Amino acid sequence: MNSKESVNANILNDDLVYKILLFPTEEGVNYIKDGPPIPKKVMFEKFVDDLFFGGDTAEEARSSKEFVTHFFKGHGLITDPLKDLTTCHGGREELHDDGHLLGYTLALDKDQLVCMFSGYMPAEQCDKRRACAILSSLYDPMGLLLEVDMAGRLIWRDICATCKEWSSILTVELIDRLKLWVRQVEEVVANTRTQRFVELAEKGIIVSTDASNDAWGVDIRCTGDYLPVRVMARGGLFPGTQATWSIPRKELVGVYHGLKIVKAISSYLPVKTFLQPLQAPLQDLTPR
Repeated sequence: MNSKESVNANILNDDLVYKILLFPTEEGVNYIKDGPPIPKKVMFEKFVDDLFFGGDTAEEARSSKEFVTHFFKGHGLITDPLKDLTTCHGGREELHDDGHLLGYTLALDKDQLVCMFSGYMPAEQCDKRRACAILSSLYDPMGLLLEVDMAGRLIWRDICATCKEWSSILTVELIDRLKLWVRQVEEVVANTRTQRFVELAEKGIIVSTDASNDAWGVDIRCTGDYLPVRVMARGGLFPGTQATWSIPRKELVGVYHGLKIVKAISSYLPVKTFLQPLQAPLQDLTPR
């Protein structure tokens, strides 16, 4: 980082440093001046017990981290280096182990997310409890692999309809469906990677909703070069009480969930939302 982006702490005026400290002491002034360069811009967020340091470049992020952690250390707040995870858009060239983020494996060489699946192929005889463990082994909170997740939910619904006890043995048909699902998940997880960082500031997003007799789904993607990238997705099964609903009515449920999701995430997205006149009845669900 060049001198335009940071200031060497040891050249700072003692009186000025003293004035900006909340509880100034001579010891505090010396601690700041003995520390790393002070960046002119710091991108820092605290989420529960996690600390995030960002920047337009890897060097900016590193400078922010060094300064803030030095400041915290002076107050007795020390972070564990073993918990550090450093990544940047496009990946990193140096040797490193993959990390974990939001239930995904983070491939640091390409800066890509890979969904985690810890399930196993069921045996010729499989009870309801083992089937539950297998189906819940796909952890995809962002919905990047929504289709296979929904297929698993349909299998679980049919299992619950026929197997009332946890020790109940699945039918041959259900075991075959479960085996096929495991093979599909293993193939998709092995071959599907999603870019961790997607620039939305200059792009829009496309929200698609749909529904069938069994389920509804919401798919959110980017425009432009990022169109193949799914930002997130959500879906759900219709309960038995809604089985007789018409397809148009179920599609309206999908639209409702789509607008509700956009409202929930809009405060985190640097994009504007444009509504068409026919969306007026759903105005209360739109972002403010």
